Amino acid sequence: MNATTIPAPRHRPDLFRNALRLVIVPWALFWTWFVLVDGLSDARTLGPETYGWMALFLAGVWVPSVLAWRRPLLGAIAMGAVALAGLVYLRGSTAIALIAGPPLAFALGSAWLAWRERRGPAR
Repeated sequence: MNATTIPAPRHRPDLFRNALRLVIVPWALFWTWFVLVDGLSDARTLGPETYGWMALFLAGVWVPSVLAWRRPLLGAIAMGAVALAGLVYLRGSTAIALIAGPPLAFALGSAWLAWRERRGPAR
């Protein structure tokens, strides 16, 4: 008898998940850089309470980003909350598009990933 071995299935990378991660991380890094540069310059004139606002804003960027990376459903909810906060508190269509637009797109992408995972493997 000729024994044959069955090769292990090759792991295919999830292109959509990786693409979503590839845009979420630079978005979070940009806002980290922006908050640090702007916040540190504002802290000289506005005082130390600026550091609390910086920490709050950075948590609002990084917590949803990490959740979207690890748990798509929770990430979709958190990114949706960030987008909603941007829609509520911002005035002007340009500010809304620049600040609330990306988290809304990330929320939709994460929601689709969560739905796809819940649905199960493709048949």
